[in-house]
Amino acid sequence: MSIDDLINCCRPATADIGDPPRFCTCDELLVGRHRVPIMRFHDCDYVRRRNALIPQASKIASERVHVSSGNENNDLKTKWTRQFSITMDELSAPLLRNGS
Repeated sequence: MSIDDLINCCRPATADIGDPPRFCTCDELLVGRHRVPIMRFHDCDYVRRRNALIPQASKIASERVHVSSGNENNDLKTKWTRQFSITMDELSAPLLRNGS
């Protein structure tokens, strides 16, 4: 992947230069109080399906790494975050394999 590919994938998804930008209601496109245009390759359905996995991934990460609410141990918090990320990758992999 070249730098041009990276730049192009982050450009707003418009049919032609000069077309008005398109917007959606996905939370990840809300930056501060401003909604940014849909980027090329953005898939609202995938985002909704992936976000639906967050509670399950959180539960699994909490079962694997025990961090109490009063625990100030940053190592455990880092391990929990890493476990959550790994679990999200595992749970969301079928979404990508199926082309969704």
